[in-house]
Amino acid sequence: MKPGTSDIPHRRADRPFPSSVELVLGTHARLLDARAANSLGPEAAFAAMAPATKAAITADFKFFLGWCKSQRPVITSVPADPESLVHYLHWLAEGADTRRPAKPALPVR
Repeated sequence: MKPGTSDIPHRRADRPFPSSVELVLGTHARLLDARAANSLGPEAAFAAMAPATKAAITADFKFFLGWCKSQRPVITSVPADPESLVHYLHWLAEGADTRRPAKPALPVR
């Protein structure tokens, strides 16, 4: 697969613009295992959510993808393995030099 390409669909034919989930997945395509991930399941769940919930989950997902990209070696984020999630939750809880520990709502979502 060429860098920046993905097997994940970027747009459904019945919508003129990609959804925020499709945009996030497309932007971070190199972190995804397209054979194991499919945007249709999350897309259906996402469509049923309130706008504030969608915004919060999209922000959380972008934050998680950024963390995956910052790890060495880079972690494949979707599907996430349990060990990666444990490291991410520990990182959230501990904070960092430039970031305070996450509020309890972030890991719960």
